[in-house]
Amino acid sequence: MSRRLTYLCRGTGWAHAARAAIVVPRLRRSPAFADVAVGASGAAVDHLNLIGMPCHDLRVPDELDHSGYAAHRIRVLLDSAARPDVVLSDELCFAPLVCRAMGVPCVLVVCSFRHYRESPSAVPAFAAATRILLATWAEVDEIPHALRHKVTAIGPIVRGERHDRAAARAVLGLPADAFVVTASFGSLNSAKRAYFAAALTTVILAWRHAAESDVLVIPLSEETVHDLTGLTPTAGIRCTGPTPHMNEYHVASDVVLTVGGSTTSHAVRNSVPTVVIEPPVGSIEQRNAAYLASTTPLVTVTTGRESAAELYELLRLTARTDHGPCDLRWGDASDLENALCAV
Repeated sequence: MSRRLTYLCRGTGWAHAARAAIVVPRLRRSPAFADVAVGASGAAVDHLNLIGMPCHDLRVPDELDHSGYAAHRIRVLLDSAARPDVVLSDELCFAPLVCRAMGVPCVLVVCSFRHYRESPSAVPAFAAATRILLATWAEVDEIPHALRHKVTAIGPIVRGERHDRAAARAVLGLPADAFVVTASFGSLNSAKRAYFAAALTTVILAWRHAAESDVLVIPLSEETVHDLTGLTPTAGIRCTGPTPHMNEYHVASDVVLTVGGSTTSHAVRNSVPTVVIEPPVGSIEQRNAAYLASTTPLVTVTTGRESAAELYELLRLTARTDHGPCDLRWGDASDLENALCAV
C-alpha cells in the first residue's frame, strides 16, 4: 500500500536542497509513496525556489534550525494536512522527537554527527530516529557507538552529470578553448562570510596573473563580491549571481575551487579537478577534503597563503595533471527510498 511521505530539508547552505533535488523526484516516481510533500527551512527554501521545486516554507531561519522553535514549526507542518505515514528529515535533527510523539517513523539523514557530539539536547533526538543515514564516508566522520545499530554510511549524494565539458560550455555560453575556473564555495551565510571574504580575495588577486582569455566564474553578484572583498571584478571574471546551473559550471570548468564539502564531492564525482582552500580547522569540510585528498589526485588542498602568482600557477598545474579514475562509493536516491520502505 502506498504511503504519504513528508520530506524535511535543512538550509544552512545549499547542500541539503541540492540533495533534495536529486532524491525527491525519485521518491515521487516510486510506487511506494502516494504523495511526497516537501518542507524546508532557511537557505533551502531559496535554493528550491531557484531550481523550481515547490516546498512548504517552515519559516525557520538557518540559525534556529536545531532548536525547539524548529521542532514546533515541524509539528505545525505535520499537523496541517493529512498526517504522513513516514518522514524523512535531512538534518533537521529535532524532527525524530516530533515524529516519535506522533507515532510516525522518521529516517534522519546527516552529513556528520557534529551536532550529536556538541549539543547534549540533540542526543535524545538522534536516539528517537528510526534509522539514520550518514551521507558521507565512515572514514570522514566516525559513527557514535550508541548509534551504530541504526546508522548506515551511504556516501555523499551528488549528481553524476550527463554533460561533458564541451556541451556544458555550449549551454552556459563559455568559450570552448578558454581556461575556466569556478569558485564554488556554496551559499553565502553569516557563518561563512569571513571565509568567503578571505578566499575570494585570494582568488581575485590570483586572477590578475591570468591570460586575457581565462574565465573565472563566481556565483555571486558583483556588488556582493565588492562588499566582501573591497575589490571590483575585472575583465575575465564572470559574476553570475545565484544560479541554478552550478552543476553545469562545475562540469564546464578546468578546475573548481571549493571549501571541502558537497561542492568538492560533486566535482570529484564528475572527475573535475578541485583545489580546496583550507576550510576551518576541525570542520567536516576539512575532514572531507583531507579524506578525498588522500584518496584521489583530483583533490588538492592548499592553505591559500601562497602568493597570487603561485596560486594561479597551482590552478594551471592542477588542470594539467593526469588524475586517473576515482573509485569511491557514492550515495544514491535509492538508498533513501530503500531505508524509507524498510521502516
